[in-house]
Amino acid sequence: MFDRSFCFKRIDKMTQCIKILAVADPAVFAFDDEKLDIFSAFSHKVVFEMHPWSEYTKLLQLSLSGSGGYDIVMFPGHLFLKDLVDNKQLSPLDFNADKLRRGLAYDIKMHDRLYAFPAFYDGHIIVFKKGVSARLDAYDNKIIEPDTFIKLATEDFKGAFSVKAAASEIFTDALPFLRYTHNGTIQDIYTQDGLIEKADAFTQRLAAYCSLKDSALPGTDKFGNEEVASALIKDEAQLIITWSGQLGLIDRQMPLDEGYGFATLSTAWNVAWNFGLLESSCNKEICHELFDYLCCSDIDKKCALYSGTPLYKDTVFDRPWSKALDLLLEHAKPLPFADSSPAKNGLLYEYIYKAYTGQMDATQALSEAFLKIGAMERS
Repeated sequence: MFDRSFCFKRIDKMTQCIKILAVADPAVFAFDDEKLDIFSAFSHKVVFEMHPWSEYTKLLQLSLSGSGGYDIVMFPGHLFLKDLVDNKQLSPLDFNADKLRRGLAYDIKMHDRLYAFPAFYDGHIIVFKKGVSARLDAYDNKIIEPDTFIKLATEDFKGAFSVKAAASEIFTDALPFLRYTHNGTIQDIYTQDGLIEKADAFTQRLAAYCSLKDSALPGTDKFGNEEVASALIKDEAQLIITWSGQLGLIDRQMPLDEGYGFATLSTAWNVAWNFGLLESSCNKEICHELFDYLCCSDIDKKCALYSGTPLYKDTVFDRPWSKALDLLLEHAKPLPFADSSPAKNGLLYEYIYKAYTGQMDATQALSEAFLKIGAMERS
């Protein structure tokens, strides 16, 4: 997560106040950009607070217990939606979700009802400098298999590519490489009912991902969003895998023009980062008005200047990575919802990182992770 040690407070001079808790991710900086002035035409005052992830998770838990006076909270759908809905902490929404681009409805619905409003989406996007590898140039605006990516990265971009393998990033970064296709169906670590599959089916896939480390830029085991973006901008890396929600930030610092190519992985994952209306809010009617206000292509286009990820079908946003986004939304596979996802995923982050950094081999790492997750499932 893009970490900043600050808290923005945006206060408009109106009468009634809606308070929003958000993560300090560059993809949502548009909401605090005074030039864009997203909330200026809304009929009520909006306080938009952004906190770094390290502080945000604590504030989210406090807000769920009724502290802080927040009406709306931001969260990634794969981690929190199921638990928040099951615990009756979110209020249903009724905005026009038919306007959304394909693939975005999964992370905002539960039990056939809308419970979240998307802010942006993070999915696996490959960015590469054209002219370095004719073999990779052929995949511009196309889908690439994970094993093909590994081959081209280690052979054609040795010492000049980056993955996002910091301890706080590695599970979702590695996820497309852990997945495999069997009888035409992508097999995931999670089954449809939320249980964990046996570790041995994924050991070979994890070993393949870990093989990237020796040929990548030095220090990728410490790389998060900022480091990966910086490596591309400084031309230290000519090939990266990043989140779609980081493209706007990179483009604002270094134009991603015709000199760069874009692709996605056949096993890519994508998740919507959402705004949810707390059941404890005393301003539900005004919050519904706010979501209706935000649900338009004009505001979406402004927000996409930062996120790089337009949300609505009718938003005109022609950027060099637009076709790669279309492919991502068409083919990306979400993680099935599971109870206590943050705790279970936390174990996968921990043990995949141990494998990547050589503290354990792939077999031992996944076996121990799945043993602990299995115990969690049975408790």
